[in-house]
Amino acid sequence: MLELYCHKPEKNMKKLSLFFILILLFFPVKSFSDPPSGYYDTASGLTGTELRQALHNIIDGHIAIKYDDLYDAYSGTGEYDGYTPTDKRPNNTVWDMYAEKSDGTYEYSYRYDISKDKCGNYSGEGDCFNREHSWPGSWFNNKYPMYTDLFHVVPTDGYVNNRRSNYPYGEVNSPTWTSTNGSKLGNNSYSYSGAYTGTVFEPPDHFKGDFARIYFYMCTRYYTEDGYFITNNMIEGANLKPWALAMMKEWHLNDPVSQKELDRNDAVYAIQGNRNPFVDHPEWVCDIWPGDGCAPDTDPPSFAGLQAAVPTGGSGEIHLYWNAGSDPSSPITYNIYYSTVTGGQNFSEPESSTTNLNITIAGLADGTTYYFVVRAQDSKGNEDENSIEKTAVPYDGEDNDPPIFAGLQTVNSTGNSGELYLTWDSATDQTPPITYFIFTAVTSGGQNFDYPYRETTNTEIYITGLTDETLYYLVVRAQDSLGLRETNTVEKTGRPLYIPDTTPPDFYGLTGAQGNGNSGVVELTWDQASDPSTPITYNIYFSTLSGNQNFATPDKTTEESTGVTVTGLKNGTTYYFVARAQDSKGNEDDNSLEVTAAAYFDSDLNPPEFAGIKKVIDMKTGASLKLKWNEATDHEFSYPITYNIYYSINSGGQHFEAPAHQTENTQFIVTGLNTGQTYFFIVRAEDTKGNEDSNTVELCGVPTEDPDRDKNVTLTVFPNPGRNSEITFKLNKGYIKSIQIYAVDGTLTKTVKETEINSGSEFKLTENIFSSGVYYFI
Repeated sequence: MLELYCHKPEKNMKKLSLFFILILLFFPVKSFSDPPSGYYDTASGLTGTELRQALHNIIDGHIAIKYDDLYDAYSGTGEYDGYTPTDKRPNNTVWDMYAEKSDGTYEYSYRYDISKDKCGNYSGEGDCFNREHSWPGSWFNNKYPMYTDLFHVVPTDGYVNNRRSNYPYGEVNSPTWTSTNGSKLGNNSYSYSGAYTGTVFEPPDHFKGDFARIYFYMCTRYYTEDGYFITNNMIEGANLKPWALAMMKEWHLNDPVSQKELDRNDAVYAIQGNRNPFVDHPEWVCDIWPGDGCAPDTDPPSFAGLQAAVPTGGSGEIHLYWNAGSDPSSPITYNIYYSTVTGGQNFSEPESSTTNLNITIAGLADGTTYYFVVRAQDSKGNEDENSIEKTAVPYDGEDNDPPIFAGLQTVNSTGNSGELYLTWDSATDQTPPITYFIFTAVTSGGQNFDYPYRETTNTEIYITGLTDETLYYLVVRAQDSLGLRETNTVEKTGRPLYIPDTTPPDFYGLTGAQGNGNSGVVELTWDQASDPSTPITYNIYFSTLSGNQNFATPDKTTEESTGVTVTGLKNGTTYYFVARAQDSKGNEDDNSLEVTAAAYFDSDLNPPEFAGIKKVIDMKTGASLKLKWNEATDHEFSYPITYNIYYSINSGGQHFEAPAHQTENTQFIVTGLNTGQTYFFIVRAEDTKGNEDSNTVELCGVPTEDPDRDKNVTLTVFPNPGRNSEITFKLNKGYIKSIQIYAVDGTLTKTVKETEINSGSEFKLTENIFSSGVYYFI
């Protein structure tokens, strides 16, 4: 707990001067990812409260990171260098769910490696980004570990974050404000009995599922550990109110888990050591909170059936394998059925079951043909009904027979010049592996079976080098590892047909352009284009007039995927840039998105003009001195100017390698000094180009303590961190008449209280008197 030490009150109730700094922050496909083996074992087969408690126990006790390290976690740098970034888009920009549109484009974007992109001050969208507590910090009194839990603290535009404030999420029909990606502020219009109707914030549809699963995580991670959580219009502790639960389930079901969430879940797990179970297992939402849109799962898994049945060479053994099925109610179990008669399997009782994608069946009769079927069953007991049958004969000690093979199944033209795509079902044999030989002819029956055109061990192949528009007759034969080749004559025809690519790349144009301070240079950035005809070339067009680019001839070309440096420009001239993507077939997109920038030469090598420190004032706290100086000037206009403060207990003993303090103001309170010690100060001015003046003006000061000051009088300020809209003070001891609040630069900011405050009293400051930033207690 941080405490404020004040003057001892006397009967005439002296006026109290109190210096402090308060922390004020605006709070603003592949299949499902695979958790570590066994991670969710203790939750298997559970539902309702039992499942919620089991999941809580699994994800509880995560590693709480530092608040300042959130940016490093987002970007995979600094403290988390070498880790997978949690919130970085493929083009290295910030993944901002309050800015990205449904088509993946942005009106603006931020980079982690540009310091000015981090807030800071802002006046509108696109100024800077910061850290958004999607479950607002005030809802859990800004306590750890919730305050830095990566699963709900995400990077967002600072202005949109500020507009969201700590309003509940909801749905808005008549917005009072709308962001560039469709996020809305207004009265809640979500229809549900007893639903909150006040102001809410609605994120865009394409990220509603993300936020819903974040909320389900919070409801589970802090289940039974929600002592700091409040009750408001949306939550009761770590529980959602009925209307909010129904809405969040709707969002969850309508916006399924995305690849972004899968990747983020893995990245956060590497840092915090826990996972969001509702990203790994979306079906658990309805298992814990049934009803309100959660229909029972009656659908079987999507499953392609058994791929192959192959003798192992061991007596009585057949090895089966298949591709994974998919189903939201995981895990999936694979049931194995077989018979010695085709179609004779008894599907009421499997012969064996496994959750793996292969199995070896033993105890079979050597030399007997078996007919195998594999079906997939989800955790709700729904089994698919495929009847895909594969045959195999256990090895009987001697193999004199070629593979059993049904021959070529399909032949299709790919649209590429001289290419056909062939497929077939797996052959079976006692002595694998099996090689498939492809034979071609331009007349039926004309294949020369002594000279195959191609060979493969797969059950498909793309054959190339054929003549377009020519009809080919094709046969595929199977050969085992002993060289025994079967002699089927199943013949299929195919005609290579070249379909020229006339479609340009999918490309959204430039995302940014800016001069970098080098003469005649502008740097351009964009998101990577996509097209099957690679490589993709990016053509750069520019002009000094809007819309005047010559698209017949690019001014620059590159195959770099996300940006290029343009040189040879005229400094100070505004250029209008357009980037277009062209595939290897010459198809160029026709976007006309213009981005402007001017090259400039950063020639400022001169430091500011500065007269040095002017005053040292004792603050009478026993540990602080106030320094003052006049404003510096910079003739190159490299503003703002930073003032670097150096000091020592010996005259001339300052070390100028690194300042003790920095500020952009013309005064500063130095704290943490020793009472009665003489300190020698030098202040130097530095412009934004890093040029620092070298004045040696030195002034000294000695911190002393007001004899009336009594350290037994203490104040507590909370919440801390807090908001600039409401700060609560509590007087722990004594009583006081008034408190004067000073900023770190020594400026009197506010007189908080003008009437008597007794010991144990609490009082609130509800006016917006602070700008956002970080302050320190002294």
